[in-house]
Amino acid sequence: MAYEAFSYYYDILMQDVPYHKWIAKTKQYLPIGSSILDVGCGTGTISILLAKEGYNVTGIDLSEDMLSLAYEKTLSEGLGIHYVQQDMCRLEGFSGFDGAVIYVDSLNYLKKDNEVFQTFVHLYESLKEGGILIFDVHSLFKVTEIFQDYLYADTNPDLTYIWHVCEGKYPYSIEHELTFFKREGDRYERFEETHYQRTFAIEEYKQWLEDIGFKILEISADFLDEAPTEESERIIFVAQK
Repeated sequence: MAYEAFSYYYDILMQDVPYHKWIAKTKQYLPIGSSILDVGCGTGTISILLAKEGYNVTGIDLSEDMLSLAYEKTLSEGLGIHYVQQDMCRLEGFSGFDGAVIYVDSLNYLKKDNEVFQTFVHLYESLKEGGILIFDVHSLFKVTEIFQDYLYADTNPDLTYIWHVCEGKYPYSIEHELTFFKREGDRYERFEETHYQRTFAIEEYKQWLEDIGFKILEISADFLDEAPTEESERIIFVAQK
């Protein structure tokens, strides 16, 4: 998916996201200095935070616009992060990495179960023996209950946006309908984008990982280091090659 105009306002929309929780989870399983594939890296926020911690990071994303912004942010921080434009379910050319992460529900942008499975296959091949895969996904509860006809709006001096979520055409899928009003002098420019996400049951993710050869180290929810409940919203998986 190309994020087009959305990419330029992504960091504004995500400014309240607790990125430190993903960094803490990474540090729990991967020692400083490890080589990490940051898959679905977007504008590079997590890649940059990991690099600042001392990790050797390679960022992967499908969106050229996102990667362009990630590169600019990385240069301004004086960091050395390698960015590559690839589809996560068709990854190639990587091997021997200590770890791979897919954070902030990036995996949920895959619409089909075989795409998720192929992503896991390629990540397995990209890791060294004993390498760690960490990712998070929306729970079924979040997709069917929290996001059910979800509507949110926010405004600041330069950007106003309306975010509406509705049910998608696939089971446990949603469509994010985003309408932006960007201030241009004394008027506003309007543009719209639609983003699709889908999730699967915990047991399905677990089975796919095990079928490929991963050993499950952790399945928890909402960064609480506790087992998921029926009302958990974000499911975190940690697996080892």
